[in-house]
Amino acid sequence: LAMIYLRRGQTQKALQAAEAMARRDPANLSALNFLGSMKAATGDRAGARAAYTQVLAKNAAFRPATVNLARLDAAESRYDDARRRLNELLGKQRDDPDILFELGLVEQRAGRPDDAARHLQKAIELQRKDPRAGLALVDLRLSQRQGDQALAAAKELSARFPDNLAVQLALGRTHLALGDHASARSIFHSSTRLAEFDPAMQVRIGHLQLAAGNPEGASYNAQKALQGRPDDPAALVLLVEVEARRGDSAKADAVLKTLTTK
Repeated sequence: LAMIYLRRGQTQKALQAAEAMARRDPANLSALNFLGSMKAATGDRAGARAAYTQVLAKNAAFRPATVNLARLDAAESRYDDARRRLNELLGKQRDDPDILFELGLVEQRAGRPDDAARHLQKAIELQRKDPRAGLALVDLRLSQRQGDQALAAAKELSARFPDNLAVQLALGRTHLALGDHASARSIFHSSTRLAEFDPAMQVRIGHLQLAAGNPEGASYNAQKALQGRPDDPAALVLLVEVEARRGDSAKADAVLKTLTTK
């Protein structure tokens, strides 16, 4: 319930739901850790840190709270603290791919791409069922303008996770970054099927199709989004951009009128 409220932007209700759960079962460390996560998600970093610290005071071995504290440290640019926490966990659980993944993210935020790539690559080698480290490595390579390495990483990831939407979009974005618009359009077209009638994902793919020079494909994405959620504002915005790209000002104005009315 708290997560539903959060996705809707109803942050106060989200916090109230999480707080009520923690009050009902004060001995439940998962509930208290979750409350900390909700506070962090709503911008209350001090409250989040207090919740995580309270969890660890009751059980110093409760790993999720330590990981969340490390994430909070990284968000506040306290990179040494984040590294220390994660390396302590790694010392107890050697070659843990989840911890290596977290370390990779910390080093990326800290502006140490080589260290980040080393941790992420090792996490990829150890973890064959979770694409998160691979996706992070693709984004890291793209941010460093290492297009060929990004493409190699994306292709390897795509071969392992052919039906994962995030992975396919990463491959398409990599082709787009390298100027191969034809391959990007083809991948985004296939991704449309994977997204089904998810309005937010269809709109995202539509904007990628526009970036790849495919307004027809973007129009189809907008229509699928509207099937999933009629009068969705983001889908209508996409349609306005599609018609503007096509040069059809009359249709763009008509959609814009609908958008402003809604």
